[in-house]
Amino acid sequence: MQITRTTLRLLQFGTLQTLLMALYHFLLPYQFQWASAMPTGAPTLRWALFALNHYFSFTLLLLTIPLLTTLFKKRTTPRPLSTILLTLFWAFSGTYQLIEPMTLPTSLLWLSYLLAGLAWTNALILAWGARRLVREINRHQAITGQHTTLIVG
Repeated sequence: MQITRTTLRLLQFGTLQTLLMALYHFLLPYQFQWASAMPTGAPTLRWALFALNHYFSFTLLLLTIPLLTTLFKKRTTPRPLSTILLTLFWAFSGTYQLIEPMTLPTSLLWLSYLLAGLAWTNALILAWGARRLVREINRHQAITGQHTTLIVG
């Protein structure tokens, strides 16, 4: 089954943004020198902060890479679950950033709104792509009588 070009581009764009964020987050603690802000007598706390960040980054990679691989193969159709999970991630991220904005200097306060907006934009792009994907799969199943699982893959 072939998905439409628009659906493919939406899903590719949203997934690429997620991949870039996952890769960037591996570097984030070093860019902002998190270790220098930690109390010297708390090595376990420092380790936990870096570990959680790296676990987060790796989990995003685990969600993103299989979907991205599928999206750039011409012969396969992605399963909506991967797209829905990424949509939920971005929606959660955007909501969290609106409720609890990143602590920034007053001159950079606009950045916290930009990041929340980016998260919600990506959530909407992926949600739109997932919705179109489910419709196209349902249409294909109605025409051919073949039933494809929407969950795995």
